[in-house]
Amino acid sequence: LPKQARVLDWGCGPGTHSKQMLDAGFVPDPMDASVEMVTLAREKYALDARVGYFDDELTDFYHGAWVNFSLLHVSQPAFIRHLSQLFKAMMPDGIFHLGMKRGIGEKRDKLQRYYTFYETSELTDLIEASGFQIIDIEEGVGNSILIKPNQIGTLTETLAAIEMAQKGIP
Repeated sequence: LPKQARVLDWGCGPGTHSKQMLDAGFVPDPMDASVEMVTLAREKYALDARVGYFDDELTDFYHGAWVNFSLLHVSQPAFIRHLSQLFKAMMPDGIFHLGMKRGIGEKRDKLQRYYTFYETSELTDLIEASGFQIIDIEEGVGNSILIKPNQIGTLTETLAAIEMAQKGIP
């Protein structure tokens, strides 16, 4: 990512990752549906976090997006719609991180939070249908993948790309 890259933190929670992005020289756009989480992000890290929802139109363009275990809380039809919306908001050379939980079906936890689970093959099909081309996937404990318009890699590659950007390596 270029210096001062604009990065959407879609489902930012308390803002921890947005703070790390800010410290790395990026311009995060932290958004969460929870007023309490946005308040934490503002108070703890002095971020310009905002309350927003996946159904809100993305009116900006982003060099990157951090979607870390947040889209797993929407139904499959909504997931497809949100991926397509994100694809349109990404700059052509942008990248985004997607964290998901693998599995099958939908369920609610003890706190009544909604979850949709995907097997890897199903998830990659949905990502490709949204306009992204998959190049590589490496799965691990976190089940995170780095997605570019027309590319996918690992979270390790995301961190390596950020480190290279900070050092000015193309």
